[in-house]
Amino acid sequence: ILFKDALWCIPFVGYLSCYLTGSLMHDASHNALVSSPTWNRILSHAAFPYGINVTAWHIQHIMSHHIYTNGEEDVDLFHFDPIV
Repeated sequence: ILFKDALWCIPFVGYLSCYLTGSLMHDASHNALVSSPTWNRILSHAAFPYGINVTAWHIQHIMSHHIYTNGEEDVDLFHFDPIV
C-alpha cells in the first residue's frame, strides 16, 4: 500500500530503476558485467523495456564512440547539442 506521505518516492524509484538498468546494459554491452559473453549479451538487453534499441546502441556507442573517443567524429559528444 502506498501512503500519501510516501508519494515523493515514485519519481525517485523511477529514476533509480532507469539509471540502474542503463548501467547494467552499458556494462554488459562492454562485456564487463559478468564473465560469460553469452550472459553479457543477454543482460545487455535489460534496457529494452525503456525503449533502448540494443543494436543501435551497439553501433552508436561501442563501434562509433569507442573508436573516436572525444574526437570530432565521436557521436556521444553531440547528444545534447540542441539543448546546451
